[in-house]
Amino acid sequence: MIAALAIKEKYYGKGHNELAMTLNNLGLVYSKSNQHQKAIELYRKAIEIRESIFGPDHPDVALFLFNLGVCYGKMSLVCRVGFDTNCSLKKNFFFLIIYLRSV
Repeated sequence: MIAALAIKEKYYGKGHNELAMTLNNLGLVYSKSNQHQKAIELYRKAIEIRESIFGPDHPDVALFLFNLGVCYGKMSLVCRVGFDTNCSLKKNFFFLIIYLRSV
């Protein structure tokens, strides 16, 4: 997957949806192997790309936010999920809902 990430970044560029999909998929792999910090880093990059393409309220962005929220839930980071000052109120609420459903 890491090789695929490098190839897609080189071929498509840093702001392409294909790269965002690969980042998200790699995040899923890291999350399932309990490497949550790395997964969160990848999810955030994927979300940033998707938001720049579709805007923050698009359903395609919500899918990646869901994965990020589940990852936070696995880490039991209630405070982080509910009070991230770098996120909009809507996103914080979304993270909190996902966390509450995952515990």
